Amino acid sequence: MKTKYLLVLTLLLSVIAIGQLGCPQTTDQAEVIGVDFSFDPGNPPSTINEGGQFRVILNVVNYGKVPVRGGKIILEDGASPNWIGIDKDEAVFDVPAASEEAGQIFPGVSTVVFPASGKYYYDNLPSPQKALKIEARMEYSYTTDTSLEPYADKSKICVGKESSECTAPESRAVNTRTPLSVTKIVKDSMAGEDGGTGFSVNIHLKKLVDGTLSLTYNPDEQSENRVFIEDVRFANQPLRCDDIPNNILVIRNERVLRCTGIVSNVGELPTEGPLIVKIRYIVQTKEKFFIDVNLRATSTRI
Repeated sequence: MKTKYLLVLTLLLSVIAIGQLGCPQTTDQAEVIGVDFSFDPGNPPSTINEGGQFRVILNVVNYGKVPVRGGKIILEDGASPNWIGIDKDEAVFDVPAASEEAGQIFPGVSTVVFPASGKYYYDNLPSPQKALKIEARMEYSYTTDTSLEPYADKSKICVGKESSECTAPESRAVNTRTPLSVTKIVKDSMAGEDGGTGFSVNIHLKKLVDGTLSLTYNPDEQSENRVFIEDVRFANQPLRCDDIPNNILVIRNERVLRCTGIVSNVGELPTEGPLIVKIRYIVQTKEKFFIDVNLRATSTRI
């Protein structure tokens, strides 16, 4: 196993974009959530000869509002170790946040070059190799950190059980555009213990990336499809969420998180403020590339 800390070239796009990655967001790009990456055209080439040298270049783009630091890309091929090739390499990358101007989003960009020095090549092949797979796996830590105003009309803030509005739930569609996104909140106020004002909210969560969410960089049955609920509060008052032992929530695609709490004591007006939702997780995505490796013209195989 070959593990290297690789050269990472980080480029933050300016208003005047450079090349294809520098173009402002298009309709298709608008669907990209968080961080994405792709193989650079021609690196690696689709066809090489035995002994021919090549690099692998990966372009990382960040459409999110926050930078990603300390992300990781693991590169592997499907070749026998006797063929030399890539085997397994690793790079650490940083990518800046996206910028916005006149309604157009310019993603932050980072270019990751494999290997850190020299080049890859294949040798000792027993036969030509068709569609030899090169797989890149990207892993990065992300936090869904949102501040939402659950009241479309602040006059509906309930004072206590005497208010008829305390039984009227209110639904609001939102889109936080993060790998794990808050898509809707349904709030209700209620009479709390001892006459205080309670608060109940259903937080609708949806995974918006094709990859896997997990608690650690090495997912297993105990961490895959799990996220950590770091904080849920309203008006600076912590809320208690149901069915999440140790603050760990199991989610594969969609999940409703129900949270409740007391936001004022008897005789007090509830404090106005946003609904804070903070959820931590690791995002893991994969990309594949296939190359053909031809034998040397002068090679003799026994």
